[in-house]
Amino acid sequence: MPKHPKNFNIKFVFSHMPLAVVYFFIGSSLGTIVSFLLFFLNRDFLVYILEIWFRRLMIGINLLGGHQTLWFILNNIVALMLVIFASVLIFSFVLRRKNIPKRFKRFNSLERHNPKITLYSAYMIPIGALMINGFLVSLFLTYALFNYGIEKATSAVILMVPHGMNEIMSLFIACSLGLAYLKILSPMIKKKQIDKSIKVGKALLLSKTTLIFIVLIAILVVFSGFVEGMLVQFVI
Repeated sequence: MPKHPKNFNIKFVFSHMPLAVVYFFIGSSLGTIVSFLLFFLNRDFLVYILEIWFRRLMIGINLLGGHQTLWFILNNIVALMLVIFASVLIFSFVLRRKNIPKRFKRFNSLERHNPKITLYSAYMIPIGALMINGFLVSLFLTYALFNYGIEKATSAVILMVPHGMNEIMSLFIACSLGLAYLKILSPMIKKKQIDKSIKVGKALLLSKTTLIFIVLIAILVVFSGFVEGMLVQFVI
C-alpha cells in the first residue's frame, strides 16, 4: 500500500473548512426559502416534514429504552464516520468491475470511462451531508420564527447553541476531511487510475492525520450528545 501524500496534514484538512461552511450556508439558505414558501403556501406539509424529522429522533430514543444521550452520541458518530469513510470506500464497493453483475456493467461510470460521474458521486457525500443538515436546521428555525414569533425562535436558538456548536463543528471537520481526501484522489480518478486511487485512499484513512481528526470528532460528538440528551429530557 502506498504512503499517503506528504501534503495531507492537519493544515491541509482545515484549509477545506471554508468550503464546508459555504455548502452548509447554501443548505441553510435553501431551508429558509423552502420553509418560508411552505409556511404560506402549504403549512400542513411543512409541519409534516418537521414531524418526520422529530419522529426519527424519537425512534432511536424509544429503541434504547429512553436513553436519549446514548442515542444522540451513536447517531452522530455513525453519521459522521460514514461521511469520512464513504468518501473513500465508495471506490472500493461501487467502482470495482468484479463486484458488478455483467448486465449492469454498461451503466457503471468506470466501464463507460466517465471519471466525472465518479467524482460527482463521491463529492455528493460530504457536500450532501453539509447541505442537508443546514437545510433541516434552517427549516425548523424559520418555521419557529413565523409560527411562534421572534421570542420563541430565539429560545429555540438558545437551546440549540450548547450542543449545536459542537455538533456543527464536528460536521465541518468530518466533511472537510472528506473533501481533503477527494482533492488528493481527484487527479488519479480523472486519469482513470482507479486501483491507485483506492490504494491511496486506504492509506489516507489509515494515516495519523485521519486518526487525530477521528478522535477530535468523537470528543465533540460525545460532548454534544450528552448536552443534546439533557436538553431533550428537559423539553420532554
